[in-house]
Formats: sequence, structure tokens, C-alpha cells
Amino acid sequence: MNKERKDFFKFAWIVLITIIVTRILVLFFPDKSWYIFGQQVHHFFHGVVLVLIAAMSRFFSRNEELHKFDLYLFGIGTGLIFDEFVFVLLGFDDIKYFSGLSFYSILISVFVLLTLYYLIFLSLLFIFHRFSKKK
Repeated sequence: MNKERKDFFKFAWIVLITIIVTRILVLFFPDKSWYIFGQQVHHFFHGVVLVLIAAMSRFFSRNEELHKFDLYLFGIGTGLIFDEFVFVLLGFDDIKYFSGLSFYSILISVFVLLTLYYLIFLSLLFIFHRFSKKK
């Protein structure tokens, strides 16, 4: 298995484990939230910050060891974003966190986005790799 595929599967597992751990933590600690200026900061926004940090590190750093860490940051951030994806679409108020709609939306969004990533990104890598060998 090539490095891109290994990274993809590692990323997918990190996302799924993050969603499971987040759900368990929210189940056992439902009243533990951060508030800034009286507004609750959902873990969706923590995920956005982690994804941005991973992206900036990936683009602005040449350190290969740091790039390995970026995969974990990006996977955890993506998992946190996926976990509250429906809340963002519905304004954080319209559904309960543990409702069926919330759960199924996570499964659908993870499946669709990982499938798109796999089909588009890895296909492009294959095409570029194939054309670069012909030169």
C-alpha cells in the first residue's frame, strides 16, 4: 500500500475515533462547555481552529516530522467539525445532539466527504504520478 493510501486510511480512522470519543465525552460531561462573552463555543469551532493550524503548518513548514503531526491535527479537527455539522446547518438549536438526525448526518457527511476525497484527490495524484513518469 502506498503512502497516500496509508495516510488516507489513518486520516479516516482518526476522524471516526474523534467522533466516537467526542460523543462519549459529551454523554458523560454534558455541562462542560467553554463560554466567551456569554456565548457557548461548540467543539465545531475547536475543529476549525485545529484544521487551520494543520493547514498553515503544512503550507508554511518544510519540517517532515511536523507534517506527520499535521495529519493528526487535521483528522481530529475534521472529526470535531463533522460531529456538529448539522448544528451548523440548522443554527445550533433545532435538533438534539443525540437525535437520530444528528447521528445519521454524521455518517452521511463522513461517507460523502471521505468518498469525494478518495475519488478526487487520490485520482488526481494517480494521474499526475502517471504523467510525470512519461516525461
